[in-house]
Amino acid sequence: AAGDATVTLKYAAQQTGKTTSSATAVDVSSLGVVLAMGGATLTIAQQGYEQGSVYDYEASGAALAYTVSDALTVEMFTGETENNGTTDASFKFKETGYGVTYTITPGLSMSITNNTWDQDGTTDEDGTNTAVAIDLSF
Repeated sequence: AAGDATVTLKYAAQQTGKTTSSATAVDVSSLGVVLAMGGATLTIAQQGYEQGSVYDYEASGAALAYTVSDALTVEMFTGETENNGTTDASFKFKETGYGVTYTITPGLSMSITNNTWDQDGTTDEDGTNTAVAIDLSF
């Protein structure tokens, strides 16, 4: 707790050594911070994946969710990944999105999300996606 806010720190790491003489070691790490205050929750994350000099991915992202009322929540996020390794070294991926979730009645909600992405590298593509979901829990 930090005054009226709560702060959560998250960290994970994994290292796999060489399994054969021709294999490469793999290092993976993830760091996140979640800050919640009132109806707002901010999440910031950083990840890394390194496999020798072949792959060296660095990713970061942020998300914000705000509870407008007991029935309505709005969300937005952005994230970006790039590879500094020798395989597909020009790889970059960026995505942004937003959404809204409406609770119709306890146990029944509807969500609408929209996201846009852009990928550069060996394969270049971009696009937009809108999705509608009905969630039922009992």
